[in-house]
Amino acid sequence: MSVHGSRSTTIDGDDLVEVAKDRTVRVDHALKIQQGPTTVEWQAGHVDLQAGSWIRIKHTSSEIYIDEEGKMYLATTNDIAMTGQKISISGQTVAIEATQELRLSAGTGSLKLDGEGASVGGNKVCSAAQVLNEITGMMVKVN
Repeated sequence: MSVHGSRSTTIDGDDLVEVAKDRTVRVDHALKIQQGPTTVEWQAGHVDLQAGSWIRIKHTSSEIYIDEEGKMYLATTNDIAMTGQKISISGQTVAIEATQELRLSAGTGSLKLDGEGASVGGNKVCSAAQVLNEITGMMVKVN
């Protein structure tokens, strides 16, 4: 079937399309699907999803969820890996919590937090304060 010019179809009821094998839809400019307040648009290699409510993407035990207010959750029982030239995390408050161990390292410098306490290491470790630099403990060892 070929249609030359625009086409509009109104269906007052359900519409079901069943395809036993492959189905291809080719659109030269933009493809837009709208359901209530939610719209998905494909154009120029981009995908734009405007959700009227929450969004959830799930695969096996991993999930990305954005609630109605826009708060984002990332959950998995597997490892999470982020790589890049520069990774930035910013906010009024940033909390990183680990149940067993937290490690930060760059070059020869390292910081380790675990159930025993904190360890700082590196070729050079500096401690400075504008007013008071206090070191306390039952035992304090200075070289």
